[in-house]
Amino acid sequence: MENRRVSPEEIYDSAMNSESMAHAALLVTGEGRRLGMNAAAQSTIHQAQLVTYSHGKIEAVGSAMKLLRLALAAAVAPSPDAGAVVLGHQRGSPAIATISPMRLSNGSRAVIILLEADQLPDQLLVQRLCNLSGLTGAEAEIAAGIGNNMTLRQIAEARQVAVSTVRAQLKQIASKMSCNRQSQIASVVRSIIPG
Repeated sequence: MENRRVSPEEIYDSAMNSESMAHAALLVTGEGRRLGMNAAAQSTIHQAQLVTYSHGKIEAVGSAMKLLRLALAAAVAPSPDAGAVVLGHQRGSPAIATISPMRLSNGSRAVIILLEADQLPDQLLVQRLCNLSGLTGAEAEIAAGIGNNMTLRQIAEARQVAVSTVRAQLKQIASKMSCNRQSQIASVVRSIIPG
């Protein structure tokens, strides 16, 4: 089998033209100006579930607006950086925007955004929580859920455990993270997500 290098344009064309692609894919500038999107992205924007399109720009819905803007700027910086942002929820599950820098054939910089909903917690975030706070893997997944605005019931259902089990683990999480309230845990988790 022949190995050949695939250009960013080929990746973009494949993502934008694939009707079977489940994830919403957008190509934007560092300021959020839309350059292209696939059918799943059009549907997501039309329903205003995670992002909206207004005044010529893609914007996150809710509190993630500033985080998305920062991630887009980082992706087109002189030393581009990929990242991920929790945008909110779709049908009660966390939704992650994966931000990937891309250089177009004309030399300009752009960003591919993949919106992924209904997935398990970001394993990179879980690992970071384990390393930074001394949480177990299960505790880190619960903390990630809290940071993604999931309710204890949603976390319990996703983990297939009783809500009382999640509450008991939440006490350990709060202790290890030196937090007094669930909102403090969420704030700490959200501060770890980008990057």
